[in-house]
This record gives sequence, structure tokens and C-alpha cells, in this order.
Amino acid sequence: MERAGKKTRDILAMTDDNLRHREKILPMEKAQSLKMQVEAISHQGTKMEGVAAGDVGKRSTEIVGERNGMNYKQVQRYIRLTELVPEIQSMLCILFRSAISCISS
Repeated sequence: MERAGKKTRDILAMTDDNLRHREKILPMEKAQSLKMQVEAISHQGTKMEGVAAGDVGKRSTEIVGERNGMNYKQVQRYIRLTELVPEIQSMLCILFRSAISCISS
């Protein structure tokens, strides 16, 4: 059981670092990181290691939203992006990169 708790903490630490320290993150990368956080918190069951005492009883998406400065609906919408077919995901990334380069110019 301890091994699962360590894996959950590692996933949360990795995704927190990825989301908080990158200035420009593609929507699909953000979606994957948020999905990993929600899954990690969901799989904790009743033990809830690495989750604040005040978060017990909240939805996983609510906890992840609070950790990342967004509401649970935004988290759900990002996660829905991961369910798009790969071709649409690629198009989304291309469009986002194009928009960034236009703004930066």
C-alpha cells in the first residue's frame, strides 16, 4: 500500500511542477497533467495521502482545480480534450502554437 501512496505523491509533484513552472504550456499538455492529477487523487481511496484535511469529501476535480487556480468545470473541460481523436488533438496544438507565435511577433 505504501508503494501506491508514494507513486501518487510522485505523480502529484511531477504534474504540479509541470503546470506551475512552465510559462507556455500547450492545452493538451495541461489536459494530460490535470487528468493525471485527478486520477492520482481518485485512486487514493479513503487514505487520501498528500491531500489536505480540508479537501476530504471534495470531488477530485475540485481539489485539482483549487491546486491549479481554476474551478472544477475548467478541469473537466481540459480533461475532455484528452478524449478527442489524435488528429484533432494535433490540430489544436498546431493552432495554439500559431497563436503564440503571432502574439510574440
